[in-house]
Formats: sequence, C-alpha cells, structure tokens
Amino acid sequence: MTATPSPIPSHLLQSILDCSLNGIMVYQSLCNELEQIIDFRLLFLNKPAEADLDIPALQVVGQTLLTLFPDAARTPVFDQFQTVIETGKSARFEVSYRFPGRSSSQWLDISAVRLENYLVMSYLDITGRKTTELQLRQENDLHNHALNSTANGIVLCRGIRDKQQRLVDLQPVLINEAGIQLLGLAREVIMERTALMLVDDKSYHLFIQQLLNVLETGRELHNERYVAWTARWYSIQACRYDTDLLSVSISDVTHTKKAEFSREEQNRLLSKVMNTVQSGIMLCQAVRDADNTLVDFQVTFCNEKCLELTGFSRQQLLTTTMLTLDPAGKNSGIFDSYARVVETGVPVRTENYFEQAGVWLDNSVQKFGDGVVASISDVTALKTTAINYKQTAARLQNVLDASLTGISVLKPIRNATGQVFDFVVTLTNEATASTTGITKEAITGQYLLSVMPFHREFGLFDRYVAVATKKKSERFKWHIEQVDRWFDMSVIYQDDELVVTFLDITTSKHLQIAQQKQAQLLQGVLDGALNSIIVYEAVRDDQGQIDDFRVILFNKTAPQFFPVPDKQLTGMRLTQLYPPTKERGMFAPCVRVVETGEPYRAILEYPEYNLAVDLSISRFGDGIIVGANNVTDIRRYQRELERSNQELKRSNDNLEEFAYVASHDLQEPLRKIQSLGDVLYTHYRYDMPEPATDLINRMQNASHRMQSLIQDLLAYSRISTQQQPFQPVSLNRLIGDVLTDLEMTVADKQATVTVENLPDITGDPVQLRQLFQNLISNSLKFSRPGFPPMIRIAARLVNYLDIPGEPATGQQQAFWEISVTDNGIGFNEKYTQRIFQLFQRLHGKNQYSGTGIGLAICKRVVDNHKGFITTTSRSGEGSVFRVYLPEKV
Repeated sequence: MTATPSPIPSHLLQSILDCSLNGIMVYQSLCNELEQIIDFRLLFLNKPAEADLDIPALQVVGQTLLTLFPDAARTPVFDQFQTVIETGKSARFEVSYRFPGRSSSQWLDISAVRLENYLVMSYLDITGRKTTELQLRQENDLHNHALNSTANGIVLCRGIRDKQQRLVDLQPVLINEAGIQLLGLAREVIMERTALMLVDDKSYHLFIQQLLNVLETGRELHNERYVAWTARWYSIQACRYDTDLLSVSISDVTHTKKAEFSREEQNRLLSKVMNTVQSGIMLCQAVRDADNTLVDFQVTFCNEKCLELTGFSRQQLLTTTMLTLDPAGKNSGIFDSYARVVETGVPVRTENYFEQAGVWLDNSVQKFGDGVVASISDVTALKTTAINYKQTAARLQNVLDASLTGISVLKPIRNATGQVFDFVVTLTNEATASTTGITKEAITGQYLLSVMPFHREFGLFDRYVAVATKKKSERFKWHIEQVDRWFDMSVIYQDDELVVTFLDITTSKHLQIAQQKQAQLLQGVLDGALNSIIVYEAVRDDQGQIDDFRVILFNKTAPQFFPVPDKQLTGMRLTQLYPPTKERGMFAPCVRVVETGEPYRAILEYPEYNLAVDLSISRFGDGIIVGANNVTDIRRYQRELERSNQELKRSNDNLEEFAYVASHDLQEPLRKIQSLGDVLYTHYRYDMPEPATDLINRMQNASHRMQSLIQDLLAYSRISTQQQPFQPVSLNRLIGDVLTDLEMTVADKQATVTVENLPDITGDPVQLRQLFQNLISNSLKFSRPGFPPMIRIAARLVNYLDIPGEPATGQQQAFWEISVTDNGIGFNEKYTQRIFQLFQRLHGKNQYSGTGIGLAICKRVVDNHKGFITTTSRSGEGSVFRVYLPEKV
C-alpha cells in the first residue's frame, strides 16, 4: 500500500522552510505597458533569507528586487530571473554578491523556478566552499610550482599486471617538465604509452625490469646510469609509494610536471521550492516507549533531495523508523545527536558518513515539537576533495622528499616601505632537513632567519632579497668556507615567492679541484722532465682512418723541436710540424701504436740539422704520448766510444802479440844465456879467477829473475785477455789442489795450513787457482824466522754493506768472504793500496824473492769476478787477506 502525503498547513510549511539551510524568496514579476518585465516584487521569504537581509520580513515583503538589491541589474541575477519567467525553464547559477549593509561579498548558489506567475528563488551561501576550493587550488598550485621548480626529473608510475597479477610494465601517471626534457618525448606520447613502449633499447628495458622489481619488493633503487640516447649520466632514485605506485627521481633536471588533478562536480540540487534547495529536509517525530524514553525517530516529512541523499524511497522513510532503516546510526552518533536536540533544545550541526548511501552528510538539526527538523547536505565532494588534497599533498611531499635536491618555498615578508626583511618557509623537503640538521616540521611555517640564521652569516639571505627585489631568478655555485661545502643553487622568483633548490656538489667539486691540482701536478711533472713530452690525439677521416695527429699537451722543453712559437703549438698537426713525417716512415709506427697498443722506440738522425733524437711512443686513449730526447751528444760519445773500443781491441791484440813474444821469442834467448852460463860455471869455474865466477853467478841470478818477471807479466796479461767462461767451482777441491802443488814448500817451512769448509762459487777455475795459490804462497814466503807458518783459510756469507773500505757497489746482494790468515812478518797498513799495484815490493830482492806482480794478479782476478780484495796487517804479527766474491753471478 502506497503512503500518500497529506497537505501541509501553511504555518507548518513556514516552519519547515525556516528550518532549511537555504534562503528562500518568492517574487511576482512586474511588467510595463509593453508586457516587459521591469522588476520583481517580494512576496515571501524564510528565516535564513530574513537573516541575510538583516531587515524584518514585514518591512521587506512587498518591496521590489531592484529596491532591495540595487546592484542586481548589474549581475546575472535579474537577467536569469527574467529568463525563467519568460521561458518557464528553471535556472541554477553561482554569483558573488554583497548584501546591503555588509562589508564583504558572499558566493551564492542560486536556484530559480517559475511556479505559475511566481518566481521561487532559493539560494545557499557557498562562500566557505568557494574559499576552500580557492585555498585548495592555491595550495595545489604551490605544490605544482614546487614540483616543477626542482632540478630533478620526477616520474610517478602505476604498475601494470597481467591476468596472473604479475607486474609486466609501468604506466606513467605523473611526470614533471624536467622528466619530459630528459625523455625527449612529447607529454602525450609519454602518458599514452607504457614505459616499455617509450624507448626501444635493450638497456632501457633492463632498467624498467629493475623498476618493476622495486615495485614488487619495496627495496629502493639508487644508482647511476648512462642514457645513450641523451648522452648523459643520471642519478636515479626509485621507491615504492604504494602497492602499485612507483616514484622515480632523476637528478640534474630543473622542471617538474604539473600534476593534473580532476575534481568531481557537485551534484545538482532539485529546483522546486522544497525540492529546489540543495539540502535534504526531514521532519522527524520522536518515538518513545512506555517509560517516555526516546528510543527512535519516525520521519513524517521529507523532500526529494532527502530521498536522493539517503538512497531510501519515500515509502521506506515514512513507514519505517530511523534505527530500523539505519541500525548503524546508533553507533555513528546520528541518533544521539538528534535525541540531544530534542532533550536540550540546542541546535546541532555535525558531519557524518552515511554508510548505506556511501556519502558524507552535513546535518543541521533543530528542535521542532517533540522531534526535530533536520537539514542534510551532501558534502561528499568537499570531503573527497579535502581527502584527495591531503593524499595529493602527501604524495607530492613524498615525491619531493624522494628528491636528492633540497627544495624550499619562501614567502617574502616586507616592511611598510616594501623592503624584504625576512621570509616565511611555506614548504620544504627531507633533503633540506638532512642538510641543515633541522626537521621539516621545525622549518615549515617559520621565519627563515629565526630557524636558520646561518643564511645571513653565509650571505645567502642577501642573495634571496636581491632575487625578490629584482624579480629575476638566479642560479649559482655557493661555497661555504666555514664548513668547506659546495652547493649548486637555484633561486626562482614567481608570484612573489622564491623557490630555492640546492644540490650538495661538495664531492664532485672536491674531485674537480683535485683533478685541477692533479693536472697542475702532471704539467709540473711534465715540465720537470729532462726530455721533451708531447701528447697527440688522432685525427681521423670520414672512414675512421687516422690521417694525422693533433697536439693537445706538451711540456716546456718540447718547443725546442718545433719551428713555431709555444702559443701556436697546441692544436697543430704533426704533418704541419714535420711535413716529411710520412715520407721518412715515422707516421706508420705512430698509427700502429694507436691500433695495437704496442709501444715503439727509435732513434732518428737528421744529419742536415746535426741532430739525433731518441723517440719513445706509447698509446694514450685515441692518441699517443711521444717522448723526445736530444741524443746528439750521446750519439757522438757513442761513436767516440766505438773508436776507443776499436783502439782498445788493437791494444789487446798488441798485448797478446807481446804475450806470444814474451813466451817464445824473449824466453828462448834467455834460456840460451842460462844454458851457456851453466856450461861456463860447470866446466870452467875452476879455471877462472873467483871474481869471474862471481860474475857468472850474478848473471845467472839475473837471468832467473828476468825469467820470473817475464812469466809473471805473461800471467798478468793472460788474466786480462784470456778469460774462460764462468762455471761452478768447488773451493774445497781447488784449495786442496793448490796445497798439493805447494806440498814441498809447506813441508820445508813446517807450516800448518787449516782449511775450513768452503763454498762452491761460480767463476774462472784457472784464475781462481792463480788467486789462492798466490795468497798461500805469500803466506809461506813471508814467514817469521823461527816461527813455523800457521795459515788458516775460512769463508762466511756477508752483506755487501759489510765489505770494509769499499764504496757503495750498486750490487745489493750477498758476497762470500774467503779469508787467508797467517802469522808471518806482516806489514805497515799504510802500504795497503800499494801492494796490489804492479812491481810494488815492500822488501829488497835479497830478502825475499819475487817480482812484485803476484798481488796485482790477485787484484785483477778479483776484479774480473766483480769482487773485492782487502787486507789488514801489523808488522811482526801477520796478515789477513779477504777476498769477496758474489754469491750469485
């Protein structure tokens, strides 16, 4: 059975209309003799309209529209009313109007409907909503402005999943201007295509897979990538913002894509007296139990808007109690607020979420009899906008916080003369907080100099003031000497605000300074080099073949080889400096060094310039480093040395001829003299007087000495000219052979020879035998009368620094020290150097036999073996001869 609403008494209708949040007025049109509408007469208004006019209803009813509102003719109101009366079509519009007697204008949402010959006008004050929308737009513009002012490219992507819910691609949903410039594509292309469709590049697709992994796992991505199609490096930070949202920040960009937001239009309200108001209106009667306790409400009247807002039919609302229709109302607080109005009479206005209809409702409740009149408005759009704004603001803040660049928005604060004396920080991000060590919350909304006074100390405040005064943006590098930090800063002026962005470039700046110092050091090293150094880069033809080399760097000694001034040298080509380079065959080796990397070295002689150059060529990138050394004098010395070597060879040949003569031609006559002297002495000594016999003896002694001298000289010359190849030699065996040869002398002298364990060395066995035979023979020869000789031969391994009396040898190795110690007559150590020279004797020939060549032979043998020989001695106590031979040859 359908419930039919009964007619409403006029006083009840007045009360209902008075409870409406809308102002309601009813006008009658006034026409002239031509039936043209010239004004409207007010016939009725409700309480909200009376309150807006601030004039009692009795005084205004009957007055015309243009009398009450003189400015209405200059607004759309009069024209709209006229059109509604003439056409019968309802109208709804928004207008800003200042009521008489009020200081400020109000925004009104006006609905006009013709009822017969009357005009019913209802309006709702939407100034708060308009103000909120304006604030939202301003804040949205502020966030967009900050986003597009950053030097980072920022992209927000939503994950695309296949039927198995696997992430397969990304769809850009937000990108700033800097991101568009980085991608080099039109915005429409970027937003219409998925990430994998934007660029056909394998490395780019691998990068997209990394981003999908970030979105899948939540692990942030921080890396540096080289993008081939833009030929630039980018620092990329990607983090998951939500389950299917990915934020990507790319450093070294300057603009940000303005976010595009869509807003839902508010629903149109009905356009009849009750149904034209934008509010739903219900008359609710209290339902009480037997104890007169209020337990529910029953709707006794509702308009079309109410049905629309609640989602219930008129029959449901009028035949079913409130808590039956909406059991959640008990817990949501709606029922309690209605009951409190009934009990206290105090009006209540609340916002509640009506779950069954899925809307937010603004409830204005006033007491009416034993019940309430409730005016409800749909504020879902406003609520949604506010929530969306908060979410958008949070999303944008997260994007800004993900940026590596510090970002702040500053509002200038001016004095009475218009001069800027401070700034208010209206927005900032985590990078700023991290750099300054101050939290975002402590910075935002504060005066710049109060929260960060160092801006004045470091001189940044004056730069900000200059930008705000001149209204001209700046970008500059800033060095804070007190903490040695460098920043790349951008100060952008727009709409009387400053967007300050900064990036800490201290590391790269220090690296740049270090590179400059390294370059200076390199140039210093190059200039300190004795030889000339020139760096060339390859010059290639259209086929990529090297057809020349260009000078890019040289040291201060290099210009001596070039026929041009120093300042003109850089950039000149090799074939310009040396036109015959290719003809003389030097160009091909240079090309080969670049292509193979194998160094090249050659000595070039230019007889026409009396010049010889030692060239060393090495590869350096796509070029070469040429070291040039003027070796003209060295080549001359080499030729002189070659001549000296030839002369020395001739001298050695002569010495060998002398050795041959000494061993054959000289000794043969000497042997004949000795033989004839022996015959004279043997057969005629008794027939000759004693003086003649003495002369023969002297002659024989002289000839024997002459023979010994010739033999020693022959041995000395052979040591210099007839060396045998070195081979392993056992000193134990060699000394044993020497003692065997000297066995008769050892026995005659009753000598004691002690030989300790000796090493095996590498050398000439014949020369080494001569060496130790001479040393042992000397120990036997120069013994003290009455003291049997005692000879000790020992060896030990020593460092080259332990060799006494010898300068630094350059041979950083170990040596064997073989010592020959005796208890003989010794000698004064002032003759230490003398005894190793030819023909040097410390005793007369009548005291000790010999030619003075034996120790000189020892010295020559040791020299041939890269060794040393020293001696220590004291007269009457004996001597120690030490021979030092290398452990390894």
